[in-house]
Amino acid sequence: MEEELKQKNFLKILKERDIVLGGSLFDVQNKEPSQPYVDQINKLHWPVMFIYEEYSQVDFIQDFQEDQNLGEHLDTMFPPNEFPIGTSIRNTREIASKLTPSSIT
Repeated sequence: MEEELKQKNFLKILKERDIVLGGSLFDVQNKEPSQPYVDQINKLHWPVMFIYEEYSQVDFIQDFQEDQNLGEHLDTMFPPNEFPIGTSIRNTREIASKLTPSSIT
């Protein structure tokens, strides 16, 4: 019953914010299933995947809160002075520092 109420609240918030979900773009093999959800203060949480095609690498964040800054996550994953990174990631970091998931919609 509690799970059903959480799901209804999640769908209600998506509708209120005019968010439409599509299907998954990628099949992620992960031990811990990740689903979007709404917390107690009505913040959306999403699984997020970073794909670095030029390096054949991915990073997966299971729980990314809607008002977290994407640039802060990149700085945690790639500290600016510790990793020699390519131009595409450096440019992504500059763009992402200005974005939150809710500003992308």
